[in-house]
Amino acid sequence: MAKQKTRKTQRTETLLEGFRGNPDEFVMLKGVLCMALGLDYADEQKARSLFDTKMIAARMDAMNAAAIKEAKELLARANSATVQA
Repeated sequence: MAKQKTRKTQRTETLLEGFRGNPDEFVMLKGVLCMALGLDYADEQKARSLFDTKMIAARMDAMNAAAIKEAKELLARANSATVQA
């Protein structure tokens, strides 16, 4: 039997899908992670209860990994083109 998703997980998935593909997706996700900065402890806990921050961080990690892979591929192609010239 599959585990039922919590409302927090559902909200986070909706947020991630809503931001996915936006040119500013990474910055927008960073804003969600940082939204509780400067709040007192009680308000910070309320803010953090809205979204699964680990899911958000995992999406940001995946975006970073994809960007690094793309940059390496571009560099390899540029180096290959330079060697052939």
